[in-house]
Amino acid sequence: MTQPDSSRTGGSVHDGVHLRLVSPQWQGGGTSSVKAYASEFPFNVARRGYAVGSAVLEAVLPPHDGPTATAPATMSDAGLEQRDGIEAKTVILEQLARALAVIGQHDPARITTLGGECSVSVAPFSELARRYGDDLAILWIDSHPDIGTPQSEYPGYHAMPSPHSPATVTPPCWSCSRPPSRQIELP
Repeated sequence: MTQPDSSRTGGSVHDGVHLRLVSPQWQGGGTSSVKAYASEFPFNVARRGYAVGSAVLEAVLPPHDGPTATAPATMSDAGLEQRDGIEAKTVILEQLARALAVIGQHDPARITTLGGECSVSVAPFSELARRYGDDLAILWIDSHPDIGTPQSEYPGYHAMPSPHSPATVTPPCWSCSRPPSRQIELP
C-alpha cells in the first residue's frame, strides 16, 4: 500500500491550499480532431478554442479560497509528430513537466483543473497521488472514460490520461519524481 507523503506540509496531508489550475493544452486532442471538430476555422484558430474554453471556465466559476495558476501551453506546431503511438508526445511531455512545476510552486492539498483537453488531468493526478498515496479520491467529470493506450486506434493523448496516471493505475504506465530530478515517461 502506498503511504501518503505529509513531509512537505509538516502535518496532516489534508491541510493545505486549494489550487485552481488553468491548463489550456490542446495538443492531446490531436490535430485531426481539432481540425474535424472546428472545421469552419483555420487550424491555427481552431486550436485556440482550448485556451478560450479554459479562460471561460475560469471566468464563470465563483471565487475560491486559494491561488489560481496557469500551466503554460504553446500554440505552435512544434512537437506535433506522432511518436510511440502518441500524437504530439514531445510537446505533451514538455507541457506536462511545466504543469508539474507550476503545481509544485503551490504544494496544493486539492486541485481543480480547468482545461483544454482531457490529458491536462495527468499532472494534477500525479501530484495528488504522490501526496496522498492510496488515500486519494478523484472526481472525474467527462463524457468518455479516457482509457485509451498508445496501442489504441486513436493516437490523441487526450483519450489516454486514465491509464497514464499513477492515481488510477497500479503500477502506473509512466512515472514522475519531484525536482530536482524530474523524470516523465510515457509508454
